[in-house]
Amino acid sequence: MEDDFWLFLPSLGKPRRVAGSSKKISFVGTQYTMVDLQSFERERYKNKLLASEACAEGPCWVIESVPATNEYREDIGYSKLCAWVVKANFRTVRIDYFDLAGALYKRQTMKDFTAPQGAATKGLATHRVMTNERTGASTTMSLNDVDFNPSFDRNQFSPSGLGR
Repeated sequence: MEDDFWLFLPSLGKPRRVAGSSKKISFVGTQYTMVDLQSFERERYKNKLLASEACAEGPCWVIESVPATNEYREDIGYSKLCAWVVKANFRTVRIDYFDLAGALYKRQTMKDFTAPQGAATKGLATHRVMTNERTGASTTMSLNDVDFNPSFDRNQFSPSGLGR
C-alpha cells in the first residue's frame, strides 16, 4: 500500500511494515507517531503567518499550518500545527500539534542542529523532545554520528536486502 512504511529494527535484525492506517498511533510506545516523523509536505496544508515573536534562538515567525482537506485532516489526526521558525536560519525549533477538536495535544522542541560540511542549509535537529501536553509524558530523540553522504547499494533497499 502507498501509505505503508517499512522500518528496519536492528534489535530484531529485520524490517517491519507499519500500515498506513497506523500512522497516527503512538510509535513503539513513544509520544511520536509516524505522521510526526514524516517530511512536512507544504502543499497538503494552508499556511498562514500568525506572529513574529522572540524565541530562545532569536526572532521567530509563528506559522499556522491547517490541513488543506478534511480527508487529510482526518488521516493525520491533527486539526492544525503551529511552528516556530527562526528568521535568521529558517530552523524549526518548536511545533505545537492540535487535536481534531482544536485543543493543544503535543509540543515538539528541537535543538542542536547539524548540517553537511560547508552546506548553506538549515540543518537537521539532533535533539528532539515530544511532550504530550495532556499527560506530561515525553519522549526524547537524539541522533548521533549523522552521516549526510552514506554509501548504499540499491539492493540493500530491496525486500531481500532488508532481510525479509
